[in-house]
Amino acid sequence: MTTKQIVLAKRPAGIPDKDAFRIEETDLPAVGDGQVLVKSLYYSVDPYMRGRMNDKKSYAPPFKLDEPIIGGIVGEVIESNTPELKPGFIVTGRLPWKEQFVIDAASLKEIEKDDAVPLSAHLGVLGMPGLTAYVGMVLIGRPAKGETVVISGAAGAVGSAAGQIAKIFGCRVIGIAGSDEKCKVLTDEFGFDAAINYKTEKQLSKAIETLCPNGVDIYFDNVGGEISDAVIENLNFHARIPLCGQISMYNSDKPETGPRQFPILLTKS
Repeated sequence: MTTKQIVLAKRPAGIPDKDAFRIEETDLPAVGDGQVLVKSLYYSVDPYMRGRMNDKKSYAPPFKLDEPIIGGIVGEVIESNTPELKPGFIVTGRLPWKEQFVIDAASLKEIEKDDAVPLSAHLGVLGMPGLTAYVGMVLIGRPAKGETVVISGAAGAVGSAAGQIAKIFGCRVIGIAGSDEKCKVLTDEFGFDAAINYKTEKQLSKAIETLCPNGVDIYFDNVGGEISDAVIENLNFHARIPLCGQISMYNSDKPETGPRQFPILLTKS
């Protein structure tokens, strides 16, 4: 029995193209003791995965060449050789990009089925992105009622959850996103107080100053670069910056100039 998998064919320079990946057939081994056969249902594509395509030391090890990409997956148990997980159970974990795979049951977490919750949510607000938003905003940001929060990459899985968490704490929340459509979703669906389209706003720092007349207390940073420069210029004393992502630079061929905003961070304590 065979299955299809997606492997990393080469380490990309700059923006990855299709040549960085390869779809291939591979044999499925027999299900051993304590193992299950899983059929993948949903795959998560997350920004941090771009960094894992580089052969550099980071908080997550790099992907290996000619081996399957590893990421968040929700799947269904098809065959089982363990009493813990039976056929039909829904599971999740950090798993290989394969249509089907055999794996130790200990590597999986069972998902309780709930008709009111789509299974894909376990790769979003109920999965790693939601947990990232919670830890970053609550434990690092330490929001307090009445404070002002700015979130870059605000329409993404982490940013949108972080903003809603800040609203629960009674904060004023401003989102930065890359289209008018995304900005509308932030204010109309996710309850943000305002949103800025950084692609059309010519004076981003001034726009932030206008929307945040009392300054910025928490900056949840998902993007880095010029957007973060503009937000940092508006920080309050003792502001907090949960540093979640720097996606504006993930495809850079050469290191960005900097860090250039440390004088501001120094003066704002």
